[in-house]
Amino acid sequence: MNPEDSRRQIILPILRIFFRLSIPASLLFFLVAQAVSYAKLSREVKKLSQKKEELFKKNYDLKAKIVSTHAASRVENLYNQKYNLKMNYSNDKIITLTLPQERHFTE
Repeated sequence: MNPEDSRRQIILPILRIFFRLSIPASLLFFLVAQAVSYAKLSREVKKLSQKKEELFKKNYDLKAKIVSTHAASRVENLYNQKYNLKMNYSNDKIITLTLPQERHFTE
Protein backbone atom coordinates (compact mmCIF):
# COMPACT_ATOMS: atom_id res chain seq x y z
CA MET A 1 0.00 0.00 0.00
CA ASN A 2 1.08 3.45 -0.85
CA PRO A 3 1.20 6.02 2.00
CA GLU A 4 -0.86 8.42 -0.10
CA ASP A 5 -3.58 5.80 -0.57
CA SER A 6 -3.77 5.19 3.16
CA ARG A 7 -4.14 8.93 3.78
CA ARG A 8 -6.90 9.14 1.18
CA GLN A 9 -8.71 6.24 2.82
CA ILE A 10 -8.65 8.12 6.11
CA ILE A 11 -9.37 11.64 4.79
CA LEU A 12 -12.14 10.85 2.27
CA PRO A 13 -14.61 9.34 4.81
CA ILE A 14 -13.95 12.21 7.18
CA LEU A 15 -14.67 14.75 4.41
CA ARG A 16 -17.85 12.91 3.41
CA ILE A 17 -19.09 12.98 7.00
CA PHE A 18 -18.18 16.67 7.31
CA PHE A 19 -20.09 17.64 4.15
CA ARG A 20 -23.08 15.50 5.11
CA LEU A 21 -23.27 17.30 8.44
CA SER A 22 -22.39 20.80 7.23
CA ILE A 23 -25.20 21.07 4.64
CA PRO A 24 -28.09 20.50 7.10
CA ALA A 25 -26.33 22.59 9.76
CA SER A 26 -25.92 25.53 7.35
CA LEU A 27 -29.57 25.21 6.27
CA LEU A 28 -30.63 25.24 9.91
CA PHE A 29 -28.45 28.29 10.56
CA PHE A 30 -29.97 30.20 7.63
CA LEU A 31 -33.50 29.25 8.68
CA VAL A 32 -32.88 30.54 12.21
CA ALA A 33 -31.25 33.72 10.91
CA GLN A 34 -34.20 34.31 8.58
CA ALA A 35 -36.70 33.74 11.40
CA VAL A 36 -34.86 36.22 13.64
CA SER A 37 -34.75 38.90 10.96
CA TYR A 38 -38.43 38.29 10.11
CA ALA A 39 -39.39 38.73 13.77
CA LYS A 40 -37.35 41.94 13.97
CA LEU A 41 -39.03 43.34 10.85
CA SER A 42 -42.46 42.34 12.17
CA ARG A 43 -41.82 44.26 15.39
CA GLU A 44 -40.72 47.32 13.42
CA VAL A 45 -43.80 47.15 11.20
CA LYS A 46 -46.04 46.86 14.25
CA LYS A 47 -44.39 49.88 15.92
CA LEU A 48 -44.63 51.95 12.75
CA SER A 49 -48.28 51.04 12.19
CA GLN A 50 -49.08 52.06 15.77
CA LYS A 51 -47.25 55.34 15.21
CA LYS A 52 -49.20 55.84 11.98
CA GLU A 53 -52.50 55.32 13.80
CA GLU A 54 -51.45 57.81 16.48
CA LEU A 55 -50.55 60.35 13.79
CA PHE A 56 -53.91 59.80 12.06
CA LYS A 57 -55.71 60.46 15.36
CA LYS A 58 -53.57 63.52 16.03
CA ASN A 59 -54.23 64.81 12.50
CA TYR A 60 -57.98 64.30 12.92
CA ASP A 61 -57.92 66.16 16.26
CA LEU A 62 -55.96 69.02 14.72
CA LYS A 63 -58.40 69.27 11.83
CA ALA A 64 -61.30 69.38 14.29
CA LYS A 65 -59.56 72.13 16.27
CA ILE A 66 -58.91 74.17 13.16
CA VAL A 67 -62.52 73.92 12.06
CA SER A 68 -63.98 74.73 15.46
CA THR A 69 -61.64 77.35 16.88
CA HIS A 70 -60.48 79.33 13.88
CA ALA A 71 -63.61 79.56 11.80
CA ALA A 72 -64.15 83.26 12.56
CA SER A 73 -60.57 84.25 11.83
CA ARG A 74 -60.60 82.27 8.57
CA VAL A 75 -63.76 84.04 7.46
CA GLU A 76 -62.11 87.34 8.30
CA ASN A 77 -58.98 86.42 6.36
CA LEU A 78 -61.02 85.36 3.35
CA TYR A 79 -62.96 88.60 3.48
CA ASN A 80 -59.75 90.65 3.70
CA GLN A 81 -58.20 88.74 0.81
CA LYS A 82 -61.23 89.03 -1.41
CA TYR A 83 -61.81 92.75 -0.85
CA ASN A 84 -58.13 93.68 -0.37
CA LEU A 85 -58.55 95.03 3.13
CA LYS A 86 -55.55 95.13 5.43
CA MET A 87 -57.03 95.46 8.89
CA ASN A 88 -55.23 94.09 11.90
CA TYR A 89 -57.37 93.42 14.92
CA SER A 90 -56.32 92.17 18.30
CA ASN A 91 -57.60 88.78 19.38
CA ASP A 92 -59.76 90.07 22.23
CA LYS A 93 -62.16 92.16 20.14
CA ILE A 94 -65.38 91.06 18.54
CA ILE A 95 -65.52 92.10 14.92
CA THR A 96 -68.68 92.35 12.86
CA LEU A 97 -68.21 92.34 9.13
CA THR A 98 -70.79 93.73 6.79
CA LEU A 99 -70.59 91.96 3.49
CA PRO A 100 -71.43 93.87 0.31
CA GLN A 101 -74.63 93.02 -1.46
CA GLU A 102 -74.38 90.25 -4.01
CA ARG A 103 -75.25 91.14 -7.51
CA HIS A 104 -77.98 89.09 -9.11
CA PHE A 105 -77.70 88.94 -12.83
CA THR A 106 -80.93 88.51 -14.70
CA GLU A 107 -80.97 87.48 -18.27
